[in-house]
Amino acid sequence: MELIGSLFGIMIEFFSNAMRNFGNLFSSLNDFRGIVAFFIAFAIILGVSRLLAYWIIRPKFVLNPAARRESTAIWAVGLAFAAFSAGWWAWGGIPGGDNIGTWVAPSALMLAVLGALLLAFGLGSQLRIEVTVRGSDGNSDAAASQYVLASIEQIGAGRPRGLSYPHGSDASAFVDAVLTSGATSDAPKWLSAILNAARGLLIFPPPWQIEVSLPNTATAAVRITRNGRKADTELINYASFLPSSPKEPTGADAKRVLLSGVAAFTLMTLTRAYPDLRDGLAGATSWRSVTRQVLASLPPWTNDSACRRSLLANAVDEDPGNKAAWLGYLVNGRFGGSEKSLKSLTAALEELRNSLDGEADTSLDMALRIRLLKVLTTGYNNLRLKVSRDMQAAVIHQGLEAATALMQAVQQAGSDQSLAGTRVSDFAVRMQPVAAQLYLHVHRLQDAVEGPLVAHAQDLSSLAREWDTGDIQTRSLRYLYSRACNALEENQSDHSGALHDLEIAFGLEDLKESAASDPSFRTLRSNPAFIAMASRRPRLKSLDALKVHASALEAQGIHSPADLLKRFGSDSAQDWAKTLKVSEETVKWFKGLCRLEESCPDGAMSILWTNLLGEEDIDDPEALVKFANVIGTPSDDIYGRMVATAEMRSIDPPRPEEIRSWAARVRAGAGGARPAVSETEGSITVVDIHL
Repeated sequence: MELIGSLFGIMIEFFSNAMRNFGNLFSSLNDFRGIVAFFIAFAIILGVSRLLAYWIIRPKFVLNPAARRESTAIWAVGLAFAAFSAGWWAWGGIPGGDNIGTWVAPSALMLAVLGALLLAFGLGSQLRIEVTVRGSDGNSDAAASQYVLASIEQIGAGRPRGLSYPHGSDASAFVDAVLTSGATSDAPKWLSAILNAARGLLIFPPPWQIEVSLPNTATAAVRITRNGRKADTELINYASFLPSSPKEPTGADAKRVLLSGVAAFTLMTLTRAYPDLRDGLAGATSWRSVTRQVLASLPPWTNDSACRRSLLANAVDEDPGNKAAWLGYLVNGRFGGSEKSLKSLTAALEELRNSLDGEADTSLDMALRIRLLKVLTTGYNNLRLKVSRDMQAAVIHQGLEAATALMQAVQQAGSDQSLAGTRVSDFAVRMQPVAAQLYLHVHRLQDAVEGPLVAHAQDLSSLAREWDTGDIQTRSLRYLYSRACNALEENQSDHSGALHDLEIAFGLEDLKESAASDPSFRTLRSNPAFIAMASRRPRLKSLDALKVHASALEAQGIHSPADLLKRFGSDSAQDWAKTLKVSEETVKWFKGLCRLEESCPDGAMSILWTNLLGEEDIDDPEALVKFANVIGTPSDDIYGRMVATAEMRSIDPPRPEEIRSWAARVRAGAGGARPAVSETEGSITVVDIHL
């Protein structure tokens, strides 16, 4: 400290002398030799600082958040020392005192060494990252480099996305990171080499260098260095994330998989040097697990429920400590709508909740905790619909406890000073109306249920009503969907308010799909207005039995079962058999299957139920009539398997009386007599229970 104080004293004395002799200093600066000498001296000091950073700030050198925040001040002081030292070497002859010549050389040398050390530590420890992606031709790809940078920022500094489970990552410590691209795809190789060499001599480059090579469409080679030392390397294969895809995929999707893997690998490598970057990763330690978790939230994979579920399952299997992947897997898992399945789901969610509650710092993973409690409360609400009446009071009490914890978590995230102004606090504000709605809904159920309930320790109704006020512009479409669910559960005879909310909410196609299997809407299944809103004109490819023929039929302008019945009714089976290159018996089977779908008494479930029947080889009207005659009798060995399949797909199976009604409609030739549905083409896909 005494040495630094002495050096600062020398700097102040030198500065004072220089100011008193400003005219001479200005004349000296115009001396070209002095300017050249200054830059040479400064470049030497900077080169020494880079060598020191190479030896001192190694890849595994760990920095706590406080030291990382102070690095800017450290390198700024080092830069000042280096500049003064270089100036002394260049213009040591400035008049300023009789003794300046006796101490300028040793003092300048001491300042140069100290400046180089401070620059090495300050700049070498910063969270600055440069990414360069090169294609198979060796040229840098600016677009790919920017995609990796955006992915790193989204994974490590994006706002929490997803109301039921994380869509990506909740990590936010990357907010203060400096991300740059090293790609210069428009410059010739020789010019890029010269520019890089000049930059290396005159500028301290970002300590973290991410070099990515894409030799083909299925592989990415990654090399990460810190201050010139190798930190880690990895070979990323497309097939290891999506094994069912071709070995040599083409197109942008394959590159997105690889570059998403690069981003996750980079983030997890950096957490070894900056432990605070782990905040928001929910215990994840494997970059492969994080990659799968991120891909499950990106199109086109998130639009395929089976692919999304597979990615999340493998993310959990790869890293069982990844709580965010666990929540996503449970929400998207094959939990059906039966009492047994819902009990299994809520039990698994409670176990995950206990794991989060066991953390020393409860403010960590707060966004994940809020989502988990929201899903758990909804799970208990769904379970209440399935249990016997004498068990409903206990289930409602469990739901009220979860809803109260949800309110408290949202309140804490909004008031915790350590989270103030962060993306987590913003997420909590967005969740306030959702939490309030669920809490008030469970409270109303408690008031209406028969039997005594244990009084809850804290009543947050006043706060919930405060959060639940506001006009429609302050509410999301998912909020309106949930409000419709809750309204129907509380009063199943009053449909007007729920239908109003659903008409607005169904602008989101995934909500329209969820409504087909949501147990809250059971009483709406026969409502013409609901069928018109929730149903979409089913496409032929949605019928499992017709998938292999769908393209040929669509080429003839036939996109739905109704189209097929209309077109096939006007021409002979022989003509269509010739056009489609199939037998006449196949053409007749086409008609029978489509007539079966069109005759379904529940328009919202017609595709789902027709596929259920098809798995039991009931794929024409005659087979349905035979099944209806034996259902519920000792000779019936089909209905039990249908119920099990429906449960696995998270849909409500047709009840025996609905099967008989369906058969009666087929016998009466009632195909197409359902209430009118939307003309928007698309398929009703099987979705998991709404959470």
